[in-house]
Order: sequence, then C-alpha cells, then structure tokens
Amino acid sequence: MTPKSRAELLADLAPSEQLAMILDDYLTKRQRGESVDVDQLLAEHPHLADSLPECLESLQALHQFIEKAPNIVEDTADSRTTSAQFTDRVPSEHEFSGGARETESPHCPTTLGRDRLGHYQLLHPLGRGGMGIVYAARHETLNRDVAIKVLPQPLSNTRLLQRFENEARAVAQLDHPAIVNVHEVGVDCGVSYYAMRLIRGWNLSEVIAIIQEQPSRESDKPAATVDQTATPSLPRYASDSWWSWCAAAARTIADALHHAHLAGVIHRDVKPSNLMVDCDGKLWITDFGLAHCEGTETLTRSGDLLGTLRYMSPEQALGNVLLLDHRSDIYSLGATLYELLTLRPVIDDAPRSKVLEELSNYAVRAPRQRCRQVPKPLDMIVAKACAFDPRDRYQTAADFADDLDAYLHDRPVSARAPGITLWVTYWVKKHREMTVAAAIAGCLLLIVLAVGTLQINRARRRALDGERRAIASGKRLAELNVVAEQQRAEAIELREQTDQALWKSALSETQLWLASREAGRRGEAIRAVADAENVAKRIEVSQSELIRLRDLKIAALVSDDLRLNNSWPLIGHSHMIEATAMTRDYSFYTQHRHQTLSIRETKTDREVASIQLIDFPLRCRFSHDSRYLAVIGEDESANRNTLRVFDWRNSRQVLHLSAKDLPASIQRMAVDFHPDDHSLAIGLNNASVRIVDLEGFSTKTRPTERLGPAIDLPSTAHSLAYSPDGKSLAVACMDAAKVEIFSTDSMSPRESINTSETAYSLAWRSDSNRVAIGSGYEIEIWDQQMDGNWILAHTMGKQTAPIHELYFHATGRFVVSHGYDGRSRLWRIGNDTAVIELDGHATEPSGDGRLLAVRNTRNVQFYEIEVERFRWDLGGGQVAAQPRVLAGLHAGRVLAVGNAKGVNLWDLETRQQLQSLDLGAATCLQKSTCADHRCEQLWIATPTGMIRLTTAATTEPDGTFHLDVTDQSLIQLPNQHIAAQFAIDTGDAAKVAYSRAGEKGVWLHQLGQQQTQLLVPDVEPPNISFSRDGQWIAMGRRNLMHFVVCPVSTMRPTFLEGPRSGFVGFSGGHSDLRLVTGSPDAFRIWSGSPWQVVDKIPVSDAIGQGALAIQASGDVVAVVTGPQTLQLWNSRSCQSIGSLQVPSEFGAPVQIYITPDGERIAVAVEDNVYVWESAKILQQIRHRIIDFASVHSNSGIVTQ
Repeated sequence: MTPKSRAELLADLAPSEQLAMILDDYLTKRQRGESVDVDQLLAEHPHLADSLPECLESLQALHQFIEKAPNIVEDTADSRTTSAQFTDRVPSEHEFSGGARETESPHCPTTLGRDRLGHYQLLHPLGRGGMGIVYAARHETLNRDVAIKVLPQPLSNTRLLQRFENEARAVAQLDHPAIVNVHEVGVDCGVSYYAMRLIRGWNLSEVIAIIQEQPSRESDKPAATVDQTATPSLPRYASDSWWSWCAAAARTIADALHHAHLAGVIHRDVKPSNLMVDCDGKLWITDFGLAHCEGTETLTRSGDLLGTLRYMSPEQALGNVLLLDHRSDIYSLGATLYELLTLRPVIDDAPRSKVLEELSNYAVRAPRQRCRQVPKPLDMIVAKACAFDPRDRYQTAADFADDLDAYLHDRPVSARAPGITLWVTYWVKKHREMTVAAAIAGCLLLIVLAVGTLQINRARRRALDGERRAIASGKRLAELNVVAEQQRAEAIELREQTDQALWKSALSETQLWLASREAGRRGEAIRAVADAENVAKRIEVSQSELIRLRDLKIAALVSDDLRLNNSWPLIGHSHMIEATAMTRDYSFYTQHRHQTLSIRETKTDREVASIQLIDFPLRCRFSHDSRYLAVIGEDESANRNTLRVFDWRNSRQVLHLSAKDLPASIQRMAVDFHPDDHSLAIGLNNASVRIVDLEGFSTKTRPTERLGPAIDLPSTAHSLAYSPDGKSLAVACMDAAKVEIFSTDSMSPRESINTSETAYSLAWRSDSNRVAIGSGYEIEIWDQQMDGNWILAHTMGKQTAPIHELYFHATGRFVVSHGYDGRSRLWRIGNDTAVIELDGHATEPSGDGRLLAVRNTRNVQFYEIEVERFRWDLGGGQVAAQPRVLAGLHAGRVLAVGNAKGVNLWDLETRQQLQSLDLGAATCLQKSTCADHRCEQLWIATPTGMIRLTTAATTEPDGTFHLDVTDQSLIQLPNQHIAAQFAIDTGDAAKVAYSRAGEKGVWLHQLGQQQTQLLVPDVEPPNISFSRDGQWIAMGRRNLMHFVVCPVSTMRPTFLEGPRSGFVGFSGGHSDLRLVTGSPDAFRIWSGSPWQVVDKIPVSDAIGQGALAIQASGDVVAVVTGPQTLQLWNSRSCQSIGSLQVPSEFGAPVQIYITPDGERIAVAVEDNVYVWESAKILQQIRHRIIDFASVHSNSGIVTQ
C-alpha cells in the first residue's frame, strides 16, 4: 500500500491538529537553522488564517529576542525539559518557574537594555520561556531577593500581554503554602513584570533526571557520577520511602490545586517542570501562565492546545474547551505522579500525531505494567486520576489528596483497579466500528437463534398437537374426504356449467353486438370474442363451435362501426343544432351562445375566433377551403331569414343580405358554396334560386348587386347542392317529388329526377355521377348513365321520419342521414337497414372520411368512422346491373368485372374504377400472359363472339398506376361458333375449350387454325377449367351425376361420380395436381390418377353448383357453402381457414376471384362486388389465444 503524503496526512487531521503539526515543523526548521517562508506557509493553509498568523508572529518575536540576547544561559538541568516542551507544546510557550536553581552566568542583565526595573536591581537571569524571562533580583529598599518575571517588549502583543497579566492575577489571588506568592506587579518603561518569591531548588523534571542517573537504577550503561552536593536529598528509588515521598508530594500539590480550584483558578499546565522542590524538601507549584480564572474572558479558542502535550488531559489535548475544567489538572497531576513512580512519562516521546493517537486510546497503561514494585494502591490511585472520561476521575483535587493520605496512613483507598467492565468499555470505545459490527452480528445471531428456537418449539408443539388431532380425527377425516370428493365433483361440474354458460353468453353477446346498430359495436363484439376465447381454454369445445367462434371473429373484424373519439360540451343553445358546422378537414367547428358564434378548434375545444351576430343563427356552413362561413339568421322583426358571409380568420364580414335585400325569405337548408368558393347558391321560399357572387366586389358594392338573376323552380327549394365538379346544381323541390338539376354554365334546367316521394334532401358523390336523395321516409340512390339519363340504383330503408339531411362518405359507398326524428344514421349503399344509428344531428363527414361529428342536446361528439377496414365493395350501380364474372390482371392489381353491359376494370389498391368497356353482356372472362410477358390478355365471351383485350400496366415513380388497353381483337371461332363458356390454356394461350349457347358439347380449338374438335358430346357444362400446366381439362355436367376429366394429350375422358355436378377447378401443379368439384351436397377435393376423393366440404342444398375459386398457387380454395357464406380452405391440408359472410340483401355469390398472392378475395353478388382483405383477416385471427388456422371443420355451415 502506498504511504500517504504529508498533504494527505494533514487533510485527514482536525484543524487544531493541523495547526500543531505546522508549528512543529516550523520550530524544527528554525532549530536546524533553516529559513522558513512565512508568506508561502500562510498561502498553503488559508483555512487556518484565523490562528496561524498570530502563532507564527509570536514565535518569530521570541526567536528574534533570543537572537539579540545570546548570552542568556539556560539551566543545563532544564535543557532536557525545555527541549521536550518545544516539541510537545503548541504554541511554543515555555513557562519557567518562579524560581530556579541558581547558576552562575557571565551574563549582564543588559539583555533588556537596562539593569533595573522599578525598585528592583536585576542580578542575573534564572531562565526563559515562551511567556518571558525570569531574573533573580533584589528589592533595593527591603533588601530582599525575589524572582522577577519579565515580558520583553518584542513579545508584548495583546494576547500574550493579557496572558502575562492573567498569570500574575491568578497567583496574586491565591494564598497557599505550596503556591509561590506574588509581591508586586508593575510596568516600567513599557516592560511588564511581576515580582514573586525566589525559590531555590529543583523542579521535578530535574529530580526525575537525577534519579534516572543513580547507579541503583537498572540500566545497560554504567552509572554516571552524580554530584551529591548539587542534588536534593531524596529517598532511594523504588524503596518504601520513595513511594511515600511521591504520595506525600502529590498530596501537597493536590491540596494546593484544590485551593486554586476553590478560588476559580485552573492551572492547565501541571507537569514536573512546573513543580519545584526547595532545599528544605518542600513542594511548590509555579508557572500559572496558562491558568484560567473564573469570571475572566478566556484567551483560549476552540481547538487551541496550550500546555505540554503529553501531560495534557485528553479533552485538553483534543482542543475541547467546553469539557475543560478543574478535572484536567487532576489528570495532569496523575500523569506527573505516574512519571515519579515509573520514571517514564504516561506517553513516551513520539511525534505529535502519535501522541494524540495515544491520548485518544481511552486507557492509560497501568504503572505496575512498567514497574512491578509500584504499590497497588498507588497504581489504582494513578489509574483513577488518569481516567479518559473526566467523570471516572477524582471529582475534586481534595478527593485525590484524601486517597493519597489514606495510602500514607495505611487506610483503604477509594480508588479501585479498573474492572473488566471498564476495560471492556474502553476497548469498545477504542474499537467502535468493530464493536458495532460485532454487536449487530451478535444481535442477528441471537435473533436467528431465538426465532429458530421459537420455530422449533412451535413446530414441536404443532407436531404433537397434529399427532393428537390426527389420532383423534381419523374416522372424521375419512368422512370429510368422502364429502370433499363429492363437493369437488360438484364444484367441477358447477364450474363447467358456469364456463359453458359464459361460452354461450359470449357467443350470444357477440351476435347481439354484430346485429346491433349502436356505435362501438365492433369493439364490443371483438371484446366478447376475446372473452369466449378465454373460456374456450378451460372447457372442451367442439370443432364446429370453434369454427363458429372464428367466423364470428371475422364478422366482427369486417363489420362497419363508429367509434367515439372525442366529445366537447355545448356552450350555448341546444335546440338549434343546425348551427353547428364543421370545416372539411374537421380542424374547426362552430357553436353559438345567444347571438355570439364561436369558432373552436376541434382537437382542444379552444376558441380561435368569435363573431357577434344581430340575428339568431339558424344554420352555418363553411366553404370548401374553410375560408368563408355562411350564417343563415332569423330576423324576427321582418319574419324573414337573412344571410351573412364572414371571412372569419380575418374577422371580416364579406356579405350581408338583409330582409329588405331579398324578395323572399331564405330557406335555411337551401344554402351551398360552389366548389371554387367564389359564389354561393341560396333557395328562397318564392320557388326560386339566387346565385350570390363573393368575389370581385369592393366594400362599397351594394349587396343586391351581387345577386344573380332568379332561377325559377316548380316549387320552393327545400335543399340544394353543387356537384363536386361544379358543373351542376341540384335542387330538391319541397312540394314536388322532383329534383331539378341545372347546368352551372347557363343555369338552365338540364335533367330532372322524379322521386317516389317528396324530395327533402340530397347529396352528390365525389365523381358527380351519383346522387342520394331523401325521398320522404326513404333514401334513393340515382346513377347517371352514359347517355345522361338518371336511373334508380337502390332504395334504402323505411324510416320513422322524413330525411332532413344527407351526406356521402368519402368512399362513395356510404351515406350519412339525419331525419326529422332527431336521429342520425350511417348507411351502406344497397343495405336496407342502417349500419349505425345515433341520437343527434350528424354533420357532413370529414373530407378524408375518417371523422363524423354528431351534436345532441348536451355535447358535440366526434366519431372515428371505421368502415371497410377488411371489406369493401365497388358501390353497386357503378358496376352496372348483375355482375356475372370476375377475372384478375397484372398480379391481381386489376379486377375485371363482367356484367350485362360489358367489362369494368378496377384498381384494387386505390379502390377506383380505371375503365368501363361497353362490349355487350360478358358471360365468361379468362386471363393469359403474352409471349413477351410485358402485357396480359383478357378473354371475354360476348354475344358477338370472343374478344381479346391486350393490356399494359405502368407505375409512376410517385406510385400512380396506369392501365392501357393496347389492343382489342375479335377472335373468330370455326363455323361461326359463339362461346357461352370457355377456358384458355394459360400456359401458352394457344388452346381454348368452349361450349356453345343452346347446344350440348365441349369443343377444343387450337387458335390460329381452322379446325376444331368435339371433346365430349351431350354435355351442357356450367364450368370448364384447364390445369395450370395445360395438360388436363375438366368440366361439370349440369343436371347429370358425374364430372368429366380429360387429359389433353389423349382426349380420353374420365367420368367422376357426383350428384348433379357443378363447378370444377384445378389446384396445385404437375406434381401435386388436385381437382375441386362442386355438388349440391358438398365440394370434393380429388387427387392423383386414378382420381380419388381426399376431402369433402359439406354445403347447403342447391349451393354446390355455385361459385368456386382457386388461388393461382393452388393453396387456397374459396367455395360457397351457404346462402351468404364463403368458406376458405387449404387445398393441401384440407383444413378450413376461414369463413366470410356476404350481406344478406345482396343474394348468393355468383362468382369468386382470389388474387395470386391471396391478399384479396372478390365476390360478385346480385348487383355489387364485395372485396375482402383476406390476408389481413387471416393474420388477425392467427397467433391469438386459439390458433384458428389449425382448426379443421367437418361442417362449414355458419349461421349469423
């Protein structure tokens, strides 16, 4: 371990200890004659700035004085003590006795610059110390020899001078035979002094040194020759007389100290060098330079060390002024007696830090351990006097003296040898951390032992009690076991019944939510399915029930819903709900309070603008770009409605049409902005419509100058709406079952739509080719044909009140209605019932179709529209009447829909129609790939013949998809045959198998050649299919009991038995070729040659001859297994992987298409096409509590 540097050692010490070590170093260097840089020393220790400068100043002054008086001769006998004092005391204040052994000195007292002080003639110096110089002097008048202690002027700083005066004062007030008395105190020419009795003798330090040199003292060195005339007459060391002399001397000093203590004086520097023996053997106490008197201000600060270190009490050495009292003198006297008895100090000479460490060790080494001859009573007296804790010492010096007197008179002493308890206490204090750790460990051990013992006893008692109870209750236990088994069985049965009830409840709840029209039904249905999944883990559920649960989950996933997203309270009137309007992006909405209209932020409900109105607001409407806000108000004085248009962001009114500016009142529902927001159409109750221009006028323009000419109507306009392309204006006439459509260019009537009931409201779809009209209590959907005529596509719902307002959803496949019954509804076009019903007034959905706001009498609620997440449709009328056949192009991106008028091409990614081709009724569609693989061909069976379309697809860098029809050809079949059904060999598109309308048989034709071959006569197949490699052809035989499979290479048909054969198709490739056939009772999967049934999918009656589709890879087979049920199967594992429900109002599916990647499944129904995001659906039902993908069903019938 690396030893610590001096700086690290200093850092570990207390400030007082640091000060002592620094002054020790200073004195050592000065004694060696080395120079010391005081400024550098002060700079290195700034934290001692309060005490270090003063100490250094005193020491410097002392050394300067000594250097000027080199002839002062120290007593040689005191040199050892003085040296020790220099190293043991801080600051270095060496106090000399009031008298000393007189020595001859050639020194003249001119060291003070004079030979007299007051009445005293200075004879010669007796000694010197840190507090001054002691001279032998003679009182000239009294002719009396005295000792004079002088404080030289170089040492006369304030603090030392005050200590000098304290010493004189302390001695002057004491009158004791063992205390040197003071005769006089004075100041002469700036030199302070006081005169005291001159004692001729030796201090105890000299006595101890003399004894140590006696021949009788055991030593390794030869005994030195001692001048007996220069030594006091003392008993021999270690003799009984010596012990008695020491005890008597200590008793005398203790009496003197007790006298001083009673006078309020604490000596604080009791040591051998300050205790003298005169020539008569009498003991004296000298040097009260460090004494403290009660009632005087102390000159010792906290942390100061005054006195000789190894004779100090622990509290004095550690600088604890608060604990320092007369018991410190008792310790110092005990240490002096210790040294007299053993001739060795309590603490041996050592570095300062070592001495401090020894003082803090709590216990002094017993005198008898150093000298076995020391009487035991004295040993105990010294041990008590030198106790570490002042409370363990003699409490008064008189007690100390009494014990010494008892020893001298052979009486028992009160002191006792430290017992084991005291030594243990001292050891614990010395080793505090180790003791604490041991105590904790011991406590823990005791706790462990106690707890262990307690546990053992408790365990033993419990064991005995248990044994007795076991013996006593043997028979009872057997009876209880029987009862317990019965109760366990009942509990298991009850739990099973409970779980069964929970299972049925969860399924019923799911069905109820799916059948309900409440907002949030989708989430609730999914939650109920999750509850059922949890229950299914605990009970035994049949595969058919699991299939039912799986299909309910799929139904929940694909269901349309409104989910409450946010809600803000109303701030004003609740009855005029039309005054709430939304911007197209739903960033802002309006509320009104009295005649103040508040525009608020939708996300935070923070008001961003307010408009003060004169008229009471009846209806508000934002422009398309949200710049303008039109407000229809009620002028009660004129009993008419008025119009105000605001540029609300700039707090500016753009237009005000008052009652006097209009020939009639404005219909509050008949207001709409042109898509370019430059004008506004309003309907008046005088059967006319006026166009209001909003641009190009100055502020001085009169409002009437902005009005266009009147457009006459058959009756008053109830509502009106511009088409999204801005080319048409549709007006619903109130008293006539008619909607007039005007051209915006000429504002002349262009078309009319005659509704079944009074037209109350209307809305345009985004492509401007479809109109929704609130006709009485129903919603009528009208489509514009290519010739411009309008036909009725759908009629939806019979409501309890007329339709007040209508809006199209952004997809064009939903409408939102608000009726006069105060309820709003979300409709899927083609459904006879609403998807969702809500209380309140619904506004127009957001432009992106995500949000719908509904205001009721309490708040404005914002719903997230969750429609078509996993299922969507093409919109009914857009695909024309009766879609019959489906086919896919370009990796399933394009869906071709064949209907009664031709073929429509749809982009399944964007859900937008790409092209509409009027080719005549399409009865069959097939796809093939061109030889260069750059384009794809669509083969279409029409009444005029087989048409081949060549298409090319491109995708722009921005993701825009384009489809171009590069060629359209009419394929002539031999003998002017017209194909009703056909199949193309997709391998090279060189062979076509077809049947003819009205004729029985299937022909095979090689394209490019004139001949044709009759494959199977007397067959009227509903379906023909080539295998993927073109090596096999299969066909069904309508109303016959078998299917036909024929290899193309041999043309030898194989008949497969099956009741009333229907649709056929191949799956897999050459190595795993499989055939799927449909019959009224089941779909069958055939494998290998000879062909054998490997699996059967049961279906309901009369469905087996319906639609069937196979994924290009052959993995997924989609078959119709119920009136509105589409079953998905894995053709390789023959496992059911899902069921899709077709809305009941559309009838049974007639055609199915699966994209090559299996991402989507399209199903053609009566007058619409549904598209399922099948991959997303299957992903949702996998990796849940129940892995539905592994469920195999023998019964695919699903009832919902």
